[in-house]
Amino acid sequence: MKCYVVRYLSEKYQLKNITEIEEAIFTEKPQDSSFSAEHFIPDVFDKKGNGYYEIETLFAGDRNGRELIAHLSETIAKYRSNRDSARVYIVIDNVAAIRHMSDLLWLEEAFRDQQIVPVGFLTFDITSKGLIPIQEVNQMLQKIMHEKP
Repeated sequence: MKCYVVRYLSEKYQLKNITEIEEAIFTEKPQDSSFSAEHFIPDVFDKKGNGYYEIETLFAGDRNGRELIAHLSETIAKYRSNRDSARVYIVIDNVAAIRHMSDLLWLEEAFRDQQIVPVGFLTFDITSKGLIPIQEVNQMLQKIMHEKP
C-alpha cells in the first residue's frame, strides 16, 4: 500500500528518477515536531504537497467501531503537536473503507469540527491509479443505491 502511494505521488509530480523521488517523498523517515523534541515517523511524507500519509489496514481494529475509532484517533493524534499546516491523509484499503464508511465519515467530520488536525480519509481509485476521498466513494455508493434498475 505504501508503494502504491509513493507511485501515485511520483506520477502526480511527474518525478522521473529515484533521486527526484527520494528528494520529494519520504517513507518511514523520522520527522521533527515543531512544538516538541519528539520525533514521529509517518508512513509517507509528501514534501512537495506538505502532506503525511498513514497507511491503515485496520486488521486489528476491525472488530467493532469503538476500537476502530480509538485506533484511528491515536494515529491522527500523533500529528496534533505538529502545527506546520501539513494535512494528514489516512489511506485505507477499499474493502475496509466501505465496511467502515459511516465511522470514517463521522471521524473525519469530528476532527474537522474540532480543528485539531486537518485529516482526510482516502482509499484506492484503481482505475485511475490514484487515491479518492472517502466522501466521494460515499457519494458514488449513495447514487448507486438510489438509482432505479
